[in-house]
Amino acid sequence: MRKLIISLFLVITVVSTVQSQRLLIVNDSLAIDVKDIDHISYAADPQSPYRLICEQLAMDSKTTLFYQALQMTGLIDSLLVYEDENYPTNLSGQAFPVKQGAGGGSVPCYYLTSRPRRFTVFVETDSVFRAAGINNIDDLKAWAKTVYDEVFPQDASISDPTNRCNSLNRFVSYHILRHAAGYAALTPVNDRNTILANHMPGTTSDVATFYETMMPFASLKCSYPRGVKPDGIYLNRRGLKDNYTVRGIHIMQDGGDYDHWTDNGDYFYIDSLLVYDKTTQEKVLHDIWRVDFKDLSPDLLNLGFRQEESPLIGIPGGYVDNIDTDAEVVILYPHSTYWLAYEGDAVSCPNMKRLTVKLPPLPAGQWQVRLGYSSGAERPVINTYINGVLQFSNIDLRELKQSVDADDNLFHGPDDYFLNGSIPMSSYTHNYRIVVGSLSSDGSQDYYLTFEVTIPEFDYWPIDFLEFVPI
Repeated sequence: MRKLIISLFLVITVVSTVQSQRLLIVNDSLAIDVKDIDHISYAADPQSPYRLICEQLAMDSKTTLFYQALQMTGLIDSLLVYEDENYPTNLSGQAFPVKQGAGGGSVPCYYLTSRPRRFTVFVETDSVFRAAGINNIDDLKAWAKTVYDEVFPQDASISDPTNRCNSLNRFVSYHILRHAAGYAALTPVNDRNTILANHMPGTTSDVATFYETMMPFASLKCSYPRGVKPDGIYLNRRGLKDNYTVRGIHIMQDGGDYDHWTDNGDYFYIDSLLVYDKTTQEKVLHDIWRVDFKDLSPDLLNLGFRQEESPLIGIPGGYVDNIDTDAEVVILYPHSTYWLAYEGDAVSCPNMKRLTVKLPPLPAGQWQVRLGYSSGAERPVINTYINGVLQFSNIDLRELKQSVDADDNLFHGPDDYFLNGSIPMSSYTHNYRIVVGSLSSDGSQDYYLTFEVTIPEFDYWPIDFLEFVPI
């Protein structure tokens, strides 16, 4: 049989995953043997109500090579979603009261109306590839192999680009986050983010956020250094302001703006090749990480809450990626100027007795894990576990500590993050960071932190942030 070239409308239900089977099923009826397919191209479906991120990339004349790699790896299939069709609609928009603070009254919280599936993609333009001597897909495959064979020599023989351990697959998947973030929300603080204008970066480090990517066991750093030309957000940069040891990848403007919004995400142009190489692992990421608790779950990030005084939104406990809890609902308290918390927000699970969170992928090495919190009478007493192994017992989050310096596992709040425009978190006597465990990462497995409440009589516990410190 002669080879076929198939052109398909780009809709969520059209194409089943090609790489894992011998047959391509179209519209649940037509079966085509994959060996008879030479090429699949996607076109916009005029009947579809959505403009998906992969559709927009397909039509972008500046991103033809990256889009070709997205197709070749099969990762385009992962972007063909808009929302979770199994999300319970019976809870949609329902309100329920949530007690807020010791002795405080209740405020209304609303169940999420639908569960969005969103993505952020960082994309090298064709001109950026050409500047690096990469002119076609074969050049890109060869270049990716030189980079990732050095980092993962055990996978050097994997030639199938749809295999998650293949070098081209690693290259493309490292560019994708499982949540949508506009430029103004990629980091806690940048010049375009007027919402967090009262949260100013300190003088000892650039404010940064760390995200899990779609590449297995690989994280990415977004930071906003001040006084740098070109200014703006950088990926995988190491340094303070304009004094850097790793320059990083700069997000570029396109026609005066950064964002390329679609109905299921956003993508950005970047000015050089983004890779998870040894420099990224050993120099960029082997540093202190501060990760807001909501940044650990794409579902919480997809709520879009870096906005002022928004209503509380709850998600049923079984529908929050990376978080497992016996609580009926996971609530995100959105940014408020009066919240003395990192990024001005917090996550809470009313009546919770247990919560397990998947930690972001950490490079190989020894790591200390700290919890950032504010003490209060309504806080619980907890035990902590990492991958089921007890770390600490009876950590009392209610106490106002008299002497932080006398406890090797307790620290004041960070002094490089400012509240109300000028006051470091360390100045507030009820803000602390406490060691909740340690782990030895081999860079190739997942780690889970569990909080177990031993004294459950508490109104609510606003979980603020985690820190990961290389030992």
